[in-house]
Amino acid sequence: IADVARQSGVDSNQTSINPAAQMRLTSIRGQQVKQVFAGIHDSSYGNGNTIGTNGIQTLLRAVKGYQLASGRAQDLPDVTVQKGNNLSAADAGTNNVLVAANLRLPPLNLHIGDTFVVQSVDTTVTKTLTIKGFYAINPLKDFPLIGLVLADDAVARAIGSSLTTDYLSLRVEQRELAALKVHISQAQPQIQVISFADSIAVVNQIITNVIVMLVTISSLTLIAGLIIMGNAVALAMLERRREMGILKSVGYTSRSLLATILVENGLIGTLGSTVAMVLVSGTMVALRLLLLKTDPGFSPGLALILIATTALLTMLIAATVAWNAARVRPLEVLRYE
Repeated sequence: IADVARQSGVDSNQTSINPAAQMRLTSIRGQQVKQVFAGIHDSSYGNGNTIGTNGIQTLLRAVKGYQLASGRAQDLPDVTVQKGNNLSAADAGTNNVLVAANLRLPPLNLHIGDTFVVQSVDTTVTKTLTIKGFYAINPLKDFPLIGLVLADDAVARAIGSSLTTDYLSLRVEQRELAALKVHISQAQPQIQVISFADSIAVVNQIITNVIVMLVTISSLTLIAGLIIMGNAVALAMLERRREMGILKSVGYTSRSLLATILVENGLIGTLGSTVAMVLVSGTMVALRLLLLKTDPGFSPGLALILIATTALLTMLIAATVAWNAARVRPLEVLRYE
């Protein structure tokens, strides 16, 4: 740890090590696990209102240790405590733990001060752990394999013994990250290095691929929409030949007919594209705010350009189709009427 902390770009004040160990749950509040699970008929993780046996086993499957004796803020659990108190330097050397708030749900209904007994994987070590508080799980930080029972590092090392896994957490400047990875891999090849930057890059790549797919589908949809729109306008112009002939017979000119048709189709294109843009933009903003938790990045200027472009395309198609129909003599159109 000292060697890594001295490397360029590493913030030594934000460096900590957390031991973690798998464990076996044997009893809860003095009752054997088999008896506890016999009274719980839900074998799933739970539904948010209750917790099942799978959920209990997952939340109490591993322990993560903190160097509480150091008294440093970065060595304390960085969690949101919903009930009870966070671990502190006063808990160093004790069996006090924090557990996930889901364990408060029925039918388990754990409370502060309740105890549960765990054993090491090789069953050589038994520990009675006392609940000091309940914290809210953050899926982005609280990875289950690291351990969801939070305790003093002495507890984790005692339970894990030779099977204890140490997780070194540190903050590194982005430009020094690659060099630090090389240094660690050369010094300790068995160490696996995982950075949030790499994880974010993977997520961004996935999101980019999804966006490219959506843009491709949208482009095909746009082409299909233009074809359908052109077909609809063309059929409408053919059906309106008699109407245009009557209008020309009462004094309308070819220019005035074309202007009327352009205005009509321009309004239709503007209205349709505006409604579509409102629906699409609203959906995208909602998805970004609610799911991705990022800036919607909505551009009113781009929306206006798309609306104007759609209206112009509609008018162009209408003018192309109506050009010959508007210039036909009324007698030719009304000959068989």
